[in-house]
Amino acid sequence: MKQIPELCGRESKIWYTPCRYYSTAFNTKMPIQLSSYRAVLPLALIYALRMLGLFMLIPLMALYAEQLAGATPGLMGIAFGIYGLTQACLQIPFGALSDHYGRKHLITFGLVLFIIGSLLAALSTSIYGLIAGRALQGAGAISGVVIALVADLTPEKERTLAMMIIGISIGATFSIAFAISPPLAAYFGVPDLFVITAILGLASIAVLYTLVPTPNEPTKRPATLNKCQILQICLEPRLLRLDISIFLLHALLAITFIAVPFLLQETLGINSKQHGAIYLPVLLASFVGLLPLLALSQQPRFTKFLVPATVILLGIAQLGFFMTKSNLWGVYISLWLFFVAFNFLEASLPAMIAKTAPAEHKGLALGAYSTAQFLGIFVGGGLGGLLLDSLGLSALFLGGLFITFMWLVLISAIRT
Repeated sequence: MKQIPELCGRESKIWYTPCRYYSTAFNTKMPIQLSSYRAVLPLALIYALRMLGLFMLIPLMALYAEQLAGATPGLMGIAFGIYGLTQACLQIPFGALSDHYGRKHLITFGLVLFIIGSLLAALSTSIYGLIAGRALQGAGAISGVVIALVADLTPEKERTLAMMIIGISIGATFSIAFAISPPLAAYFGVPDLFVITAILGLASIAVLYTLVPTPNEPTKRPATLNKCQILQICLEPRLLRLDISIFLLHALLAITFIAVPFLLQETLGINSKQHGAIYLPVLLASFVGLLPLLALSQQPRFTKFLVPATVILLGIAQLGFFMTKSNLWGVYISLWLFFVAFNFLEASLPAMIAKTAPAEHKGLALGAYSTAQFLGIFVGGGLGGLLLDSLGLSALFLGGLFITFMWLVLISAIRT
């Protein structure tokens, strides 16, 4: 495979310049190959389109589910998090099947399930139909397969940067989704957002077959591992810390955005149609806080402190929600802290996994990571529903604060 200086002549400097820029920004010694960008950027787009549909529903799900026939706080929490459970259960089977039947075939199958689930949720008038639709959405567990295809299509020395691009696309998608979902829901209605989500799934299939190259040669696979060896790799301390972090981050996301829509509507009296006016300026301002963290993440001497520091920010945000829940400016500041910390971790943790995992077992490590990520959504959704049902809104923020405390304890206790 040729390097960019050989591929890019005088007429192709537009490709060479950004490749050189990103290479310098992430301290890589070799310029990023043009073919890698042609593979990574469409796959990042597929990831982003799919997650855009899911993230758009997060700030609306609790209030929408409450209106459906048969809804209870516990069932609302299940509807919020059930897609995380099916994702967690099927990440590794999808990855294993993709080794035998091809990445693109499994990605297509997963996106079809995602589309069917979105349409089922759009047509449902009861909480049980919504739960079934969300479960089918999650059954399209393609996250690990997409990352495996990224690994197939990128050289080893460029893989960490490729994972960082995927992570940044997720963080950016989260911000865009929260900004646009309330006004879209006000104009179209939440059921139509599920239809839009299905359309985004169709767009992902189109990108897959028009823009994503197919590997010329199958990737060499390591020898089959027994259960003890798999467990040993998954419990490697540095990987375990990152898996715990993504599990708790998404559990905290679920709990927070079961609580925040109710906080805005019932405590502060802000109609759900106006929630976008709350989220958008806070999200834009959060990028100001995100940039210094991204800059520090490129300095090795600061790297090990950044995860604990951002966990502390998340804890302060939960405490702020609890203490200032009747004060709009207090909620603004708490949301800002949450978005800064969440977007940084969502963008950087996948790159940390790709950098830390053994080269011959990256697929296994990324599969475990994706499983932990989506299991966190399910656990957080279920726990949030139970806390709201039994103890009320304030208990959700105290539960979130407890999660951040346990997070710090666990990652400190695991010696690396």
